[in-house]
Amino acid sequence: MRKGLLGLGWLYIAGFLLWLALRLGFSDRLWALLAINSTVDYLFLPLPLLVLAAWWLRSGLVLIGLLIPTIALVSVLALTAWSALIRPETKPALEVNKAVADTLLVCGWDEVYALKLATLPQPPTKVWSWRARSSAGMPPLMVTKFATTDECKPLDSGSKILITSSTNGVALVEQTTGKTLFYASVPGAHSADRLPRDRLAIAGAESPLGGHTLELYDLKQSGRRLWQAVLYSGHGVYYDASRNVVWALGRYELREYTLVDWESDAPSLMLKRSFSLPSPGGHDLSPTPDRKALLVTTDTDVVVFDLQSNQFTQEPRLARQPLVKGVDIHPITQRVVYIQAGGGKWWSSQLQFLNPKQTLSLDNERLYKARWLY
Repeated sequence: MRKGLLGLGWLYIAGFLLWLALRLGFSDRLWALLAINSTVDYLFLPLPLLVLAAWWLRSGLVLIGLLIPTIALVSVLALTAWSALIRPETKPALEVNKAVADTLLVCGWDEVYALKLATLPQPPTKVWSWRARSSAGMPPLMVTKFATTDECKPLDSGSKILITSSTNGVALVEQTTGKTLFYASVPGAHSADRLPRDRLAIAGAESPLGGHTLELYDLKQSGRRLWQAVLYSGHGVYYDASRNVVWALGRYELREYTLVDWESDAPSLMLKRSFSLPSPGGHDLSPTPDRKALLVTTDTDVVVFDLQSNQFTQEPRLARQPLVKGVDIHPITQRVVYIQAGGGKWWSSQLQFLNPKQTLSLDNERLYKARWLY
């Protein structure tokens, strides 16, 4: 028994050191990031029992080895507590000029923030910021699920922000206070959109904990899943109000779903049609300003799906642009913003613009999606 307990202790120490090495050295690789942040919820669970066992067995070496994860755990708890203590009661509402494309919501790392653009050579200004660890209403056990963010969708003219994270978190946030109004744990969450009757559709991509799903939730009850279906590498969701359908993007297809039993307590989505993508790797899904077409990015291209003809065509300004993680068009100025990864990374430190063409570099930032605030 003694050898078994000591063996478990050394195995845990080795596993923690491996986790730490991945966290410090391979966070630019998506596979490592998913493994790192999907296991963090369970990383510290056996630690108290192993410390007690090592103390009981009088194994000084194991106790010394367990000191590293213990220090890490105490640091995480202290940081969470400190963030809660210094959490501001309110945040100023964003002032957005609807006639000028000057404010963006951006996400990628653990921070979602609003960026007010300026005329070159003046730098942009960060005018609003949100992190899970300092958000009122966010349970401590949910904080680690927002180690990265992959969607930041404004709702209700930006008064609410819908946030998803590939490290398994979903949150609806009140902009003025930063308060979390809704949260859920969805493996590989990559996109979400609000549906009638305050329901939420969420697409989940790859995750060591599962993923590859399309799910429904009730915004009035955090974490309560209403329905689930398989969607391979779910990356995009958009509710088409004019047609009362949900569009969902997977790796190889764009799907159209109808709402079923929506007035009941057990709603669902029914697959109506599926359209094969011109190239694999469906990634971002967003409507054009007139809501007559959908912008779709893949591993190798940016295309437009016409909702009248149900045909894909290349987006002429971004044709054959690979690894575009997100693209959005301002409805008034028609200015395009997009983020394009490269160099083996899942992120970029640059915002790219068209109409007019411009590149904005943000040093030390890891950007994934950008959405216009209007």
